[in-house]
Amino acid sequence: MKKTLSILLLAFLSTQLLAQNISLDKQLGEEGAAQVEQQIGLYEHEPTSEYIDQIGRRLLAELTENPFTFEFHIVNMAEPNAFALPGGHIYVSRGLLPLVNNEDELACVMGHEIIHVMERHSVARMKKSILPALLQLPGHLIGGSVGGAINTPVSFFSDLGLANYSRGQEKDADRIGVRISAGAGYDPTMLAEILSRMTQEVELLTGQAEKKSYLSDHPFTPKRVEYLNKLTSELEQQPKPNIVEGREVLRKLDGLLYGPDPAQGVFNDSLFLHPDLSLSIVFPGGWAMVNNPMAVGAMQADGEAVIAMTLESPGVSSDSAASAIKAHLNKDSIHFNETTGLDINGYKSRSLTITQEQGGKKVTHNITWIEKDTTIYRLVGAALDQHVAAIDSTTNSFRRISEVEREQVFQENIRLIEAEEGETLKTLSTRSQNTWSLELMAIFNGMEEAIVLKKGELVKVAVKTNYRGK
Repeated sequence: MKKTLSILLLAFLSTQLLAQNISLDKQLGEEGAAQVEQQIGLYEHEPTSEYIDQIGRRLLAELTENPFTFEFHIVNMAEPNAFALPGGHIYVSRGLLPLVNNEDELACVMGHEIIHVMERHSVARMKKSILPALLQLPGHLIGGSVGGAINTPVSFFSDLGLANYSRGQEKDADRIGVRISAGAGYDPTMLAEILSRMTQEVELLTGQAEKKSYLSDHPFTPKRVEYLNKLTSELEQQPKPNIVEGREVLRKLDGLLYGPDPAQGVFNDSLFLHPDLSLSIVFPGGWAMVNNPMAVGAMQADGEAVIAMTLESPGVSSDSAASAIKAHLNKDSIHFNETTGLDINGYKSRSLTITQEQGGKKVTHNITWIEKDTTIYRLVGAALDQHVAAIDSTTNSFRRISEVEREQVFQENIRLIEAEEGETLKTLSTRSQNTWSLELMAIFNGMEEAIVLKKGELVKVAVKTNYRGK
């Protein structure tokens, strides 16, 4: 009876879906997928990528009708996360994978995301910029790609349209997602298990316990786990062998990058180092730092200033870029000053400063082009008066990385260690030169800190090495 109800539910879901026009889902999904690649980046680790795709196909086989073309990817995101875009784009962050200890956990997470697509939850989400309108120079004032040059900080610090789902949508994805997971042969109780560990990790790393808030769209994890435990106790798991049984799944994770990706550059406090591009730059201390494949930058805590560094468009010179912007600055309320022939730490540079009255306050936009090697870097800042000096200081700090700084860039990778008989997590951690704290190591492995290990038992650790570049 329980399985019959599950099938009827999925059949109803599919019938309702097919009655609607899904062209919008596909369009939004393609646009969003391009944005994910640009602003987050995909992470290629062939054994894990192929494995995730296998799990996804197995889950999809439980749907009676499926009008979408699903794709499963790992995104180069250090934070634990999984998300879906309309039309069938499913993403698992590499930061989630260290939490996985069996195939069932990963399958339940992916089943949840598949249902977000099938129920068309993603279509209802909207972009929300976190920058106040005061610091946005309206694109229509400067037009086209020129407007994009000015508005780089705005788009850079905006989200990807990945706003939270409503509590009701999350509950639906949980409810139906565990059903298709159980139908595919997975243990549906494992969704609650990995959600609990994810919360433990975040609380440990941030030092803040999750708080229940009626103003939050996202379900409070303990309540969500309670609901899932009650729901899954009534489900039948179909007797099917996993693709990879038990903790042997950890072999799929061996070698995965953990933490920041040094190939995208790394922050050392407010100092940004990019060994592959051989550059360093100092952002204002105390500002929120952001780094993604599209740009790197910082925003003042109250949103009163922002600066982002990116690359100028291929084939565009600093002269032509500056000329294009000036040609559109013909409004009485906009004033600009241009400085050519600048030298910033040995690099030929030029800048364009634009001032504008907005909301009774003067906003200064500064665009500086710096020619280094065969590349033109573009720094775009926007600030109220009291933060203009900080923007200038960051721009003038651009220079070549030193050899001492280069040696300060590290990477961490997940490694599997086979335990010796009677070994503890603490002794194994010391033997393997693990960089995780004992508490974090226990969370990632789903173990108690005081556990006594059996010979050959697989344990995940993180190992740090100097980054030598790609």
